[in-house]
Amino acid sequence: MISMVSLSAYALVTAECGSCAAWLSIGRPRPRSPDSTSGRWDDAAMPRDTRTGAKYVAGILALAAMLAISPLFLASGLMAPGWAVAIFITVWLVLFGLGCFWIRREPLWVVPLPFIAAAFWLGGMSAGGAWLGWTA
Repeated sequence: MISMVSLSAYALVTAECGSCAAWLSIGRPRPRSPDSTSGRWDDAAMPRDTRTGAKYVAGILALAAMLAISPLFLASGLMAPGWAVAIFITVWLVLFGLGCFWIRREPLWVVPLPFIAAAFWLGGMSAGGAWLGWTA
């Protein structure tokens, strides 16, 4: 029944608009370039930003640094209680996931993440040792 309804709707659309039939059966037409009067895409070489590669390298190095400091978060249980270790690991996972999400969109946003993670870990462990009595 559903296939009959969809076929009759398709027949109704194709009968009313011939160009709609071409659009529905073949696919969406290519969008036109706003600069082009002929409707074709201009395939001229565009100047590329030479810093794009360096941005991705910096982002990848920042993610590698996040992986390098992960043992600090995982070994926090030597000094911190279980609930604090869960918080430390959760924060590290969120920051690492954010870095993986940002690496394709804005790779330079990933660069401060290892510093934020290290500052959070060092501050949390120091505060726990000073105020909550965490000892090794």
